Amino acid sequence: MTTIVGYGSLMIPESLQKTISPRPFRAIWVRDYKRIFNLKTKMLRFYKVSEQSNQVAILNVEFEPGSRLNAAAFDVDEGELEKLKIREKNYYAKEVPTFDFETEKSVGKAVLFIGNKFAHGERIVSNDYLPVPSYMQRCRDAAYAIGKRFGRLFDQTTFLGGGTLLEEYLSSGELHRETD
Repeated sequence: MTTIVGYGSLMIPESLQKTISPRPFRAIWVRDYKRIFNLKTKMLRFYKVSEQSNQVAILNVEFEPGSRLNAAAFDVDEGELEKLKIREKNYYAKEVPTFDFETEKSVGKAVLFIGNKFAHGERIVSNDYLPVPSYMQRCRDAAYAIGKRFGRLFDQTTFLGGGTLLEEYLSSGELHRETD
């Protein structure tokens, strides 16, 4: 068995179920990485986002010593891991240490999917991208479904490419101006 770190769409049970069967999540911390909306989705039509829009970012993680993010951990077998690698083809898999959400004690290593900077010769990571609104909301809903504290910490440990915290972005009114 391999433990997977879900920090975005892999925390959404309905999304995960499109790839593997439903399973229980465990709340964890991943240290020295930050969660960031800076990876351009290839699924613009699915999200009903225009090619001209700047709201094209889905979640990614970047190595940043001293940072941490909360996430959902779940176990998969070898075949399921291969299915997830196909699904997450714009990411590469890296094993990282994880820590219990409540006690912060080590709970072993898990696979974290980290976004590739390029796909098919196109740069797909940029700090200029803004979150896809519907994707962002689905990820937030999934985080809050795990628990109110977990959801608040999701908002407090998630960044936009330019460095703004998600909770600041949500309260600034910028989201509403971008989608009007």
